[in-house]
Amino acid sequence: MERTDQLLADLQDCEAASLVGAHDAGAEIAARALQTARECGLRPEAALASAWLAEHQLRRGESEKAAESAHAALAEADALELHGVGIKLRNTLTRAWCQLGRADEALPEAMWALGRARTLGAPGLVSRSLSSLAGVVELLGDPAHAITLLHKADEEARRDADKVAQFAAVVNLAGALCRSGRQLAHLPGPLAPTEAQAAHLREALAVVQRAKVLARGHVRWKMVCAEIECLALEALGRLAEMRVAVDRHRAFAIEAKAPDARAENELLNADWLLASGRAAEACEALDHRVDAAAAQRNEGCRRWWWRSRYRAFKAAGSDAQALAALESMMVQVRRDRELSLNAQARVLLGEVRMEIAQQELAQLRLEAEELRERADVATQKSLLDPLTGLANRRALDARLMAVLPMGHGQAEGFSLALIDIDHFKQVNDGWGHDVGDAVLRETAKLLTGGVRGGDFVARIGGEEFVILLWGQALGDASLVCERLRQQVQAHDWSRFVPGRGVTVSMGLTCAQPLDDAAQLLRRADQWMYAAKREGRNRLQGG
Repeated sequence: MERTDQLLADLQDCEAASLVGAHDAGAEIAARALQTARECGLRPEAALASAWLAEHQLRRGESEKAAESAHAALAEADALELHGVGIKLRNTLTRAWCQLGRADEALPEAMWALGRARTLGAPGLVSRSLSSLAGVVELLGDPAHAITLLHKADEEARRDADKVAQFAAVVNLAGALCRSGRQLAHLPGPLAPTEAQAAHLREALAVVQRAKVLARGHVRWKMVCAEIECLALEALGRLAEMRVAVDRHRAFAIEAKAPDARAENELLNADWLLASGRAAEACEALDHRVDAAAAQRNEGCRRWWWRSRYRAFKAAGSDAQALAALESMMVQVRRDRELSLNAQARVLLGEVRMEIAQQELAQLRLEAEELRERADVATQKSLLDPLTGLANRRALDARLMAVLPMGHGQAEGFSLALIDIDHFKQVNDGWGHDVGDAVLRETAKLLTGGVRGGDFVARIGGEEFVILLWGQALGDASLVCERLRQQVQAHDWSRFVPGRGVTVSMGLTCAQPLDDAAQLLRRADQWMYAAKREGRNRLQGG
C-alpha cells in the first residue's frame, strides 16, 4: 500500500513539476513512478507515468528520448483503452517528431489524436491536439494554416475549464503569430518585417495580454509571455518597451532558478543591445554572460545563439568571429531545411497516394450514384401508369398506407373519389383499343387539370381513376367532383368518338379516423356503383 500511495503521489508531482517548468526533476520523478508501476503490475499507472516522462524529456530538449518513451507506451495505452493518455502520448510524440524535423511521422499521430479527442467530445484535448497539428503544418511550410488551426484551438480551449489548456492554446497562438512576423529571423541581417508580418506581430502582442492574465501565479508562464513580448517588440523596433520586457523576463528567470531561462534572457538582452546600436556590449554579453551549454540545449535556442553572435560580431567589425558564427548557423539552417524538405516530400508522396485512392473512391461513388439514379428511375416508373402518366395502383396504395389510419395527430382529413368511365367497353368495341387508349389519356388530362396541384390523381386499372382531395371534407369535395363530372360531359369528344359523348360515374367518400385503405376504397366503390344503378353520369357519396 505504501508503494502504491507513493506512486500516486509521484504522478501528482509529475504534473506539478510540469506546471512550474521543473522538467529535470519531473523526468526523474516520472522514471521512478514508471519503475514502481511496472514492479507493482499497475499497467494504467505505468502508461500515465510514461506519458509524463515523455513530456518532461521533450521539455528539456531530449526529443529523441521523448519520442522513444511516448512510442513505447502507446500500444499499452491503446490496449487498455486509456484514450486520454493515448491522446497525450500522441501529442507529445507529434511535438518530438516536429523538433526532429520528421513531419511525415508526426502528421498521422496528430491526426489520430485530433480525431479521437473529437470523438470523446473533450474541448481541452481537442485544443491540445489542434495545437500539435498546427506545429506539423508550420513545419511543412504553411504558417498561415497553422495560425488558423491555433485560432480553432483557442476557441476549443475557451470551452474548457482547464486553465492549463487555455494558457497553452493562447500562448501557442501568440508564439505562432510572432514567428510568422519574424519569418526570416533565422537568416543574417537586420529584422525588417513587411506590413503583413507587422500585423501578425501586433496581434501576437494582443494575444499575449490574454496569456498574461492566465499566467498569474505561474512564474514559468509569465516568463514565456515575456519572451514572446521581447521578440515581437524587437521586430517592431519598439526598443524602449522591449527593454522593460527583457528586465521582466530576467526577474522571472531568476525566480524560476532555471539555467536555460537565464541563457535565453541573456540572448534577449544581447539582441536588445544590438538593436540599440551597442554592438560591442552585445558581443561582450554573448562571449561572457551567456551560458553556451544552456543556450544550445534545444534546436531553437541554438539557432538563436548563433544568429545573435553573427549579427553582433558583424556589427562590431569582428569579421572572423562573425564568419565562424555564420558558418555554424547556416549548417544548422541547412540541416533544418533538409529535414523539412524531406518530410514535405514524404508527406506529398503520401498525399499523391491518397489522391489516387480518393479518385478511385470518387469513381466508385459516381458509379454508386448512377446506380441509385437508375434505381430511382425504375422505382418512379413502377409507380406510374405508362398509358396516362398518372400514378398507378401501387402508388395509390403507398400513399394511402402513409396517411392511414388517421387519428395519430393528422391536422386534416381528406376525401377520396372513385371514377369510372361509363360504357367504356362500347368505345373499345366500336372504335378500337387505340381510340379507347386516347379517351383514357384525355380523361386523365381533364381530371388532372380540374384539381389542385397538391391533390393526387391515379389510374388504378381499366377505365377506373381515383382522386385524393387533401384537406377537403365531403361538402367541398362534392363541389369539385361535380364540376369535374360536368367538364367531362361537356368536353368535345368528336375527334375520338364521332357522334358520341363520354361521361363518368363517381363515388365519393371522406376518410374516417379508423379507416384502412381497403375500407376507404370499398366505401367509394359502393357509392360509385350506386351512381351506376341510378343511371350513370352522376356523383354519389356519403
